[in-house]
Amino acid sequence: MSTLGWFLLLLVAAAVAWVVLRGRRATPPPRPALGRDDLTSLGLSEVRAREPGASPVRESSASPARAAAPPRPGPARPAPAAAPPALARPSGPVADGEVSPDATLWPDGAEPARHLLAALAAHAGGAAGVLRYDAEADAYVAEAAAGARLPEPLPADRCPLHRAPQDGELTLLDEPSGMGPFTGDVLVRALAAPPAARAFLVVAPAHADAAVGQVGPFADLLAGLSDLAPAAPPVPARPSRAAVIREEQEAAEVEGRPLAFALVTLADAEEILAREAPDEVAEAEAGLRRRLADHPAVRRTEPFGDLLVGAFLDLDPDGVAAWCESTSASAPAVFIGAVAPVDGDAADVRAAAADALHDAYEQQRAQVVAG
Repeated sequence: MSTLGWFLLLLVAAAVAWVVLRGRRATPPPRPALGRDDLTSLGLSEVRAREPGASPVRESSASPARAAAPPRPGPARPAPAAAPPALARPSGPVADGEVSPDATLWPDGAEPARHLLAALAAHAGGAAGVLRYDAEADAYVAEAAAGARLPEPLPADRCPLHRAPQDGELTLLDEPSGMGPFTGDVLVRALAAPPAARAFLVVAPAHADAAVGQVGPFADLLAGLSDLAPAAPPVPARPSRAAVIREEQEAAEVEGRPLAFALVTLADAEEILAREAPDEVAEAEAGLRRRLADHPAVRRTEPFGDLLVGAFLDLDPDGVAAWCESTSASAPAVFIGAVAPVDGDAADVRAAAADALHDAYEQQRAQVVAG
C-alpha cells in the first residue's frame, strides 16, 4: 500500500476513536434508584419538579386560595387602592363625651364642657349630661353627655326634670322613668336660677352616696362656662334614701327612743301619675307630706319616689299599728307599708317597707306592718 493510503487509513481510525470517546463522556453512569424509605433514611424528602409558572410557596389544604390557577401572564398592574372602611358610630357608652350639634349653652365653644362631663362621668362610674328645656318642642334636649349616648328629646310631660327645683338644690330621683339613658339613682341640679332657661346637670352614678359631693362643683363650673346666669348658692345636698334611714337609726340609738319607718302613698297614685300632669302630682305629694307631718309622732318625712313618702315615727310596734289606723281613716285614701322596730341594714329596712306596701296594695288593705 502506498504512503498516501496508509495516511488516509490512520485519519479514519482517529476520527472513529474520537467519536467513541465523546459518546462515553456524554452518557452518565447509571445510579441506583432510591425508594421513599431510602430518602427518609438520608434525611431527605421527595421533591417534584414545578410546572412552569407554578408558585414556589408550598400549597396547604388549610389555604384553599393558594390552590387557585396561576395568574395569567401579562404586564404587572398595581392593585386598586382599598376603600377606607365606613366609620360606624359605636353602640357602647361614649366615655369621652359628645356635644350636640344644636347645643346653645356654650357660645364660646363646648369643648371645656365636654371634658368636664367626661371627667364627672369617669369619677361617678356612670353617665353625666346637660339637658335644657326647649319650649318650642316642649321637651328636654341634650346639650352634651358623657358615659352615654345623647338621648332623644325627652317629652316634658313625662320627664321628672319638669318638677325638679331650679333653686340650686341637689335632688335625687329614685329610679325615674322618662329620663332616657339616665337610670337608677339619678342626681339632678339646675345650672341657673329663674328667669334663666331651665337647664340641668344630670348624673347617673354607680353609687349615689359617693357622687353627691361632686355634682355641685361640676354644675357651677358648667354654669360658669355657659351664657346662663349663675344659679343661687347651692343648699346642702339631699342625702340618699339609705343614708336618711341610717341617720335616723343612729339618732334613735343615741337618744334611746323607739323608731318606726313607713312608706305611704295615695290609693289613687297610679291614676294621678297616669294623667301626666306635673302640677297635679306636685300638689298631691305636698298635700300627703303635710298630712303626715301634722301627726306629733312623725319626726321626719322624705320623698322616696313619685307620690311615695317615707315617714319616721317615734313609736313602738303597737303605737305604729294605731298610727296607721288613724292615718288611713281620713281622706284621701292611702296605702301604708310600715316597719317596726327599725333594726338592721338600712337597705333591708327600706326593702321590708316596700314589700309591706306592696302587700297592702295587693290585698287592698289600708296598711301592713312588718316586724
